[in-house]
Amino acid sequence: MAAFELLLMRHAKSDWHNNLSDIDRPLSRRGRHDAERMGIFLQNNDLVPDRVLVSPASRTWQTIKLLNKSWLLAPEQIVTSKKLYLANEEILLEDAAAHAGDGGRIMVLAHNPGVDCAVNRISDQPLALTASGKLMVTAAVACFRVERRDHLGQTGKCRLLGLYRPKEI
Repeated sequence: MAAFELLLMRHAKSDWHNNLSDIDRPLSRRGRHDAERMGIFLQNNDLVPDRVLVSPASRTWQTIKLLNKSWLLAPEQIVTSKKLYLANEEILLEDAAAHAGDGGRIMVLAHNPGVDCAVNRISDQPLALTASGKLMVTAAVACFRVERRDHLGQTGKCRLLGLYRPKEI
């Protein structure tokens, strides 16, 4: 199998000011803004994925729809993965490995703490935290070079290409 790039993304900021169930929580105004900005940033930096695996939660789907305003991916390039809803790092990385094709770039769009733990686990270098001590803030994207699919199950085996946060782009 050829090497590939993996983008791990946490959904944009959700709105907690409603009585909806967790899976149905929508994005906040800031979340919508950050998702659109991140989509444009990734487009402008040639980091658009070939395929996106998305949790079935409303906030992740709203995030991908806003990202895709500048990407224009076809519907078949965006796949709902029920496993990703509140998944831990093991499930998240297994799902990414199962969907990784030969080469190209895949994105997993999911939730914390799973995304945070996965990024920490596979990164070949220490990761900088925000001033408030967070790694994968909402709408953050970590981009990795993965030489072999089985490296997703190993600690420190993937080369970090970039960590992008809305306030830093």
